[in-house]
Amino acid sequence: LSVADKLIVTVTSSGDLFFNSKPMASIEELETELRELLRQSATPAGNTPSPATPGRRPMIGLRADRRNTYARIIQILSLGRELNVDVYQMVDPGGADKDAKRVLENDE
Repeated sequence: LSVADKLIVTVTSSGDLFFNSKPMASIEELETELRELLRQSATPAGNTPSPATPGRRPMIGLRADRRNTYARIIQILSLGRELNVDVYQMVDPGGADKDAKRVLENDE
């Protein structure tokens, strides 16, 4: 991926969903964004792995407040499986939305 594998999904305790720093209205919108990014990266110009990461699959970093329902996490894990993308969970140990907001601000 030309985005240097920067695929970060954040879910706040209130259920707000973000892809990188962009708000997503639904899991379907997230799926559309991911599919488009993966489609663009599969073009011949983007199909060559970088020398630093030969043959590495794209990866989604999932930032989730620990107060999230497990169902929301399962939705994102299932989406990753469907798109053949690895998903790594990064659960906020403090469980505070302010930490999720700080993380989003740092991504910009």
